[in-house]
Amino acid sequence: MTYALNFESTEMESVPEFYKLTCGELTEYWTSWEAPLTFDGQVYTPASIGRSGFSKTIKLTAISLSLRIPVELGSIMPLMVGTALPATVSVIIYQALLSDLTDYGIIFQGKMKKYAVSKKIVTLQFDQRTSILDNQIPNKLYQSFCNHGVFDSDCALAAASWRVGATLTGVASGVYYTSPTFDTYDDDYFKGGQLVHDSDRRLITAHTGDTVVIQVPFGDDVAFGTRVNAYPGCDGDPDTCIDKFDNFTHFLGHPYIPAADIAVYGVR
Repeated sequence: MTYALNFESTEMESVPEFYKLTCGELTEYWTSWEAPLTFDGQVYTPASIGRSGFSKTIKLTAISLSLRIPVELGSIMPLMVGTALPATVSVIIYQALLSDLTDYGIIFQGKMKKYAVSKKIVTLQFDQRTSILDNQIPNKLYQSFCNHGVFDSDCALAAASWRVGATLTGVASGVYYTSPTFDTYDDDYFKGGQLVHDSDRRLITAHTGDTVVIQVPFGDDVAFGTRVNAYPGCDGDPDTCIDKFDNFTHFLGHPYIPAADIAVYGVR
């Protein structure tokens, strides 16, 4: 994949690009131009943002575009580092004539599909709204495990009812978080769940005794004495739904479907 030259300087003289990035309540305005420009009532600040090329087609296929952005730029990119489940990022890219910034067009508009961080650069892949045409319909699978995510609207469990408040008494290696509260629950109770501080969330990958292990460390503000909230995880197994959550009424799976290969599992 090739990237436009605007990672170093603007690709097209006299035709600056404007990038409007939105993530939750955060909105940032950047331009490929070498100086700040006021465009559509907003001041766009120069930034070293590189983008991939893309082609448009009359077919209803999804158009993808990638941006390469320094991780320290603004407030949105730092969220891509150390956040297990960041809010999705949306982008609108405009091109305008420098001589008349009211003469502009939207060349791309989409939402982040995935991202990666390497060498202080965040690479984000965006898909246009036509990507919805690639969605599987129906979106439920004929499988043994539940199709719902724990605490989503179909699961119907209220997350607030399962929230466990805890005060941290230890942090080790950035991923081991200790509290006596965790020890009052069976091992693996919080595995697959989340550890939350304010609006910052982390995936819990293990739970033994008074310690949970998270996928990515919190910042330095989460330390000894910090109050956090923990939520239990669900692996989608029907036994977990029954024994742990008592929610089999909302289980959407088919635990009794026959094995596909009777040579392996035998005839019963």
